[in-house]
Amino acid sequence: FHPRRVLPAVIDVGTNNEKLKADPRYLGLRSPRLEGEEYYDLIDEFMAAIKLRWPRALIQFEDFQSKHAIKLLQRYKKEYLMFNDDIQGTAATVLAGLYGAMKVQGLGPEAIKDQVFVVCGAGSAGSGVLLTIRNAMTRRYGLTNEEAGNRFYIIDERGLISKARSNLA
Repeated sequence: FHPRRVLPAVIDVGTNNEKLKADPRYLGLRSPRLEGEEYYDLIDEFMAAIKLRWPRALIQFEDFQSKHAIKLLQRYKKEYLMFNDDIQGTAATVLAGLYGAMKVQGLGPEAIKDQVFVVCGAGSAGSGVLLTIRNAMTRRYGLTNEEAGNRFYIIDERGLISKARSNLA
């Protein structure tokens, strides 16, 4: 993929941020943010149009809301050549860094199953990192999802995220 053959595309689905809507310098749509089927219909139409025009195109998703990012990956992964940079790009880089750190310590890659992880934030990048490390632990090194899951702690600005949290969606 050569940089001369890259076509950036921005999909503006509106905003619910009243401060942005009131800002005369805001360039985005001032209509309410698309949600639900209307949102997915728009993304479906975009994906189909890209595939029709450029059937071998690699589509990179960047900065999609966390609540949509993983659903979109699941929705399109079998039909389109695509990836979500926040989820998969960051996660691949982190996993490679972890393997490198273990190598420096004289450990093999299988030692990942013995590590404990603290992740700051549960957005799409943090979630992608967690899923990728968990998948490495389960698919390559034999841990169950529960065993692997017990090796992760997620914190945010309010502290440790747990099932006891009252503000979880």
